[in-house]
Amino acid sequence: MKPLSNITVLECGTGLTAPYTSSLLGDLGAKVVKIEGPEGDSSRSWPPIKNGFSYYYASINRNKRNIVINLKNDLGREVFYRLAGRADVILENFVPGTVDRLGIGYRDVKRINPKIIYCHISGFGWDSPYRSRAAFDYIMQGETGWMSFTGTPETPCRIGIPITDFITSLYALSSILSAIIYRDKYGEGMEIDISMWDCQITSFFTLAQIYWVENRIPGRMGMKYIFGPAYHPYKAKDDRWIILGIATTQHWRKFCEKYGLRKLLENYPTIVDVQERRDKHGEIEEEIGKVIRSRESSEWIKLLTEDGIPSGLVNNVAEVLNHPQTAIRGIIAKTFHKKIGEIKVIKSPFKTSKFNVEIEIPPSLPGEHTDEIMREIGYSEEEIRKLKEIGAVS
Repeated sequence: MKPLSNITVLECGTGLTAPYTSSLLGDLGAKVVKIEGPEGDSSRSWPPIKNGFSYYYASINRNKRNIVINLKNDLGREVFYRLAGRADVILENFVPGTVDRLGIGYRDVKRINPKIIYCHISGFGWDSPYRSRAAFDYIMQGETGWMSFTGTPETPCRIGIPITDFITSLYALSSILSAIIYRDKYGEGMEIDISMWDCQITSFFTLAQIYWVENRIPGRMGMKYIFGPAYHPYKAKDDRWIILGIATTQHWRKFCEKYGLRKLLENYPTIVDVQERRDKHGEIEEEIGKVIRSRESSEWIKLLTEDGIPSGLVNNVAEVLNHPQTAIRGIIAKTFHKKIGEIKVIKSPFKTSKFNVEIEIPPSLPGEHTDEIMREIGYSEEEIRKLKEIGAVS
């Protein structure tokens, strides 16, 4: 038994945040029903696409069944209400106010199901003057400041994954799990308002302190970091990047003493000296760079690991996916899709002594489970046929 095996989730989502959150709930055992409109989830058209199938969609829509409902149709909404009456959680990421206009908002559902947990995900939050603004990841990386401290001093840069969506999904998951615990304890459901804006600002913990304490606005530093030149990537003899993670005086002294940098140690005896002497960072980087350049990357990783000095390689995507560590952890799974056959997906990282996370339901086709789901909530075959004829479901 998985922890959420008694929980039913309705996902009215599109794109990444809500669909990924519901997949995580499904991984934990929840019975997830994804509700798509006739136009479909927007991510079904996002690359990479092969044989007309979006692997982007597949990567974030596992472990859920699929029903297509026209929520603008009165009889379609009746289908939704039947589902909502049996649900524990409803999750949506439309523009704030959309679900209320459709008649499927929190107050509408609460009349049917007083214990419902209803989670909204949006860019700026339901009480924001910016609530109607678009909130794609690229925009939010700029709006929430990430681009102001990512990249070189001359050029801003986006982080190469939809990080704002990803972080928001994890906070939405945490909020929903907390709400389930609260409901089980006190017998009351609740409405949840998750904002991408809020979620990104939580990552400012160090940057905010620099601003508040030093009265300095952190800017773009390229590959540099606030911990100084000993916390920095350097090229080895074979042109591979080695990352040093020296953030303690103990590691700093060991590194300098063992690898011919006693001169640096004399001038900067503690890691605090290294971090604070910003005007000398170029000199320190040059000396460390010469040392790292003298050996192959594999040799450096072996030596530094043996010395207990934090370090690593800059691996590319292929190297990570084919890494022995990835295989040992079993994070990649294979599943079978009706249309295209076997596909690979990345599983959730939950590992426990009581249950395993597996891909039990592969990414679904639109409406793949419509008939099955409608039978479960009491519709006859004739009723299903008629609702399909008028376009209420499909």
